[in-house]
Amino acid sequence: MKRKFWFNILLYTSFAFLFIALYSGDYFRLPSVNSYPVLFVSFFFLWGGFVLETIAWKRLLHIKDYQVSSKDAIVASGLSVFAKYIPGKIMIVLSRSAYLNKQLDLPLKEIGILSLFSQLLNLLVGGVIGLFCFRFWELNPLLVVGFVMCLILLFFVCFSPVFSVVSSFFFKKVLKKTLTIPKVSFKEFLPISFWFFLFWFCYAIGFWLLCVGVSETPLSLNDALFFPSSMVAGVLALFAPGGLGVREGVLAYFLTSLEWSRSEIIGLTITTRLWFLIGEVLFFLTALLFLFLRKTRP
Repeated sequence: MKRKFWFNILLYTSFAFLFIALYSGDYFRLPSVNSYPVLFVSFFFLWGGFVLETIAWKRLLHIKDYQVSSKDAIVASGLSVFAKYIPGKIMIVLSRSAYLNKQLDLPLKEIGILSLFSQLLNLLVGGVIGLFCFRFWELNPLLVVGFVMCLILLFFVCFSPVFSVVSSFFFKKVLKKTLTIPKVSFKEFLPISFWFFLFWFCYAIGFWLLCVGVSETPLSLNDALFFPSSMVAGVLALFAPGGLGVREGVLAYFLTSLEWSRSEIIGLTITTRLWFLIGEVLFFLTALLFLFLRKTRP
């Protein structure tokens, strides 16, 4: 009962912060549409990205023998999708881990740490995909070098045994708690890396189709590979609810380098946020559907 109470608190709090963030950011404007069929397909790829991201997380849990079904993983992630709008990205990690703890009685600390590790892998792979965007290398050299250095550091954090040892030492000496950090080696990650790359490509293709559907200025599919990098920047903005403003700022900077007009950039960045929000709603509804089917099953 206590687990359910705290999970519900996280869920309802995320809704409140979502509405506040969107209202204060003026994200309720509707865009003009050039092609409804293309726009519809873009939502399919966006929704597919959410599902595949969840599958990637589930595969990571399987590595450490935490057997979670695809339905349970989707329900846990879908019901928690709006937790990212609570300032401090740790909430989305805790909320979906809390669901698995409540529903499957899995250890909250271990699942939470693996979920956090999954988020770090998301950032690493999303950043690597951004490197395949040819125009990325034409940006400010300092930004390019800084971004690449961040990816190298992130790779070290994810796969170096030193990080695991230091983290365990921190918990023991500073927090006075003994906690074993589940370690996933690069060799273990390679077989499931396909799922991490796949969901980012889904997001990128969805963004490209969105641009085709609502923008008068063409955007190449290769340029759309920069979109994961803007999402990575949004996640790294710990205290921006859902990365609101940060993702749009990075995306606007990139579109400026493509010589888009100011009005086009403003229109597309706001439309992208609304598009992504609708995708989150669709994923949330998918989780509710699975939850309803489970409860009605005889």
